[in-house]
Amino acid sequence: MLNTIENLPFDTLPAKVKDAVCLVQRADNFDLIPVLRTVYCLAKQANIDIDYSYALDLIPDAKAYFLPSIQGNQPITKDRFVELLDKVKAGAILYMSYDNSLFRDFPEISGLKVRSRSFATNPLCMQMGDESILLDKVSELYQYDIESCDSQVIATDGERPVFVKQTYGKGAIYTLLYPLEKMLSTKPGAFSDDTLPNYDHIYREVMKGVVSDKKVDTNSRFIRTTEHIIDENNRYVVAINFSDKEQTCEQYYNPFENNAVTLRTNDAAIFKISRK
Repeated sequence: MLNTIENLPFDTLPAKVKDAVCLVQRADNFDLIPVLRTVYCLAKQANIDIDYSYALDLIPDAKAYFLPSIQGNQPITKDRFVELLDKVKAGAILYMSYDNSLFRDFPEISGLKVRSRSFATNPLCMQMGDESILLDKVSELYQYDIESCDSQVIATDGERPVFVKQTYGKGAIYTLLYPLEKMLSTKPGAFSDDTLPNYDHIYREVMKGVVSDKKVDTNSRFIRTTEHIIDENNRYVVAINFSDKEQTCEQYYNPFENNAVTLRTNDAAIFKISRK
């Protein structure tokens, strides 16, 4: 391994391409670190390389923002939230998943008018197109009685909308009425058990409206990539097997000439791709 590193044609990799920003909400009385780790893992499986920014700081420019498993009192200040919504009005995408908080202007930003909410007694069976994703019951899980819905329904639990998209200016706001990241942060095997649902498909749905700067994807949730721009025509792609088993990925977006790669446990491959 040392000889391999020494023979690489660079001393350090250029900075990797990042697709979105996760806004770190204020967390006065709870530990947010597990949720933030989960966002990173879930984003990686969805081919998103994500950055982090404290929600009470100035909102950085980005194509997409993630505000995950929102909980507590005033997770973001009014001024910063207005600033964030201005970014969406200008064309950005915003994803918000809810734990025990609701914003005062929730109907406007979600397109959902809530009649009431109560503690759920069962897990959610989320139907998204032809795909069913079972979402475990977590502590203080809310079930929402929706009075009306003016947004695009992406997924339902029975007849109740649980995942919707609301056009907002030139951008859009995705609302998930479930603390996905909180649940996955305590679920054994959430990112290593290949018998579990493809939770990353929720994030992939959010990014459908985003023109990504990344050129490569794989069909494996375990072999994931980063991209490092050399210049406008060349970049390095690093593919890493994050699992404890040998894995093969067989498809690429903008495929290489040999479009199958097999990697041993925690092994990696480095490619250079060029635009002709």
